[in-house]
Amino acid sequence: MKTFIICILIAISLITSGSIQITNKVEVSWLKRTFSNNLTWNEMLSVSDSPQEVCRHVYTRVQYSTNETPTTTTGQMIWDIKKGNCLGISKAVNDACKSKGYLSRIQIYFTPGKPSGHAIAMGVYKDKLWICDNGKFQYVKSKMEIARIMRREHIPHGTIYSDTYDENDESKLKIADE
Repeated sequence: MKTFIICILIAISLITSGSIQITNKVEVSWLKRTFSNNLTWNEMLSVSDSPQEVCRHVYTRVQYSTNETPTTTTGQMIWDIKKGNCLGISKAVNDACKSKGYLSRIQIYFTPGKPSGHAIAMGVYKDKLWICDNGKFQYVKSKMEIARIMRREHIPHGTIYSDTYDENDESKLKIADE
């Protein structure tokens, strides 16, 4: 009995010191991970080892829809209903990336006076700036390059402005202006 108590105390000590970490990692078969778009939110988080993998999973599962995404919708809700507009897709990517501990935020590009804009998820991973545009991932060099991409693909006329989706964004992304 004394040995059992000592073992328990050692285990508690290791866990609280961080030497042993207990995670919520979900086991997913290679076949399902590679070929299925029916992963649960937690399974997707478990198998995504980079923002690029998060974007790939969102792109595979979530279908673009022109319907407006309510501001109260979470990324997991978009994942579960399998469709969303650019803001919804960006929320799914952003929420998943933040859950994994990756620096990420939603950036909205728009032309003043126009009723709509375009949302993307963006972040920094291994000191490289990335964007995820409707689930399509790419590395970029600066905010100016992102603005050129937005003008070319989404907002062809007028001046482009951008703003973060969340004023309380604490991701502290360092982005070059070029």
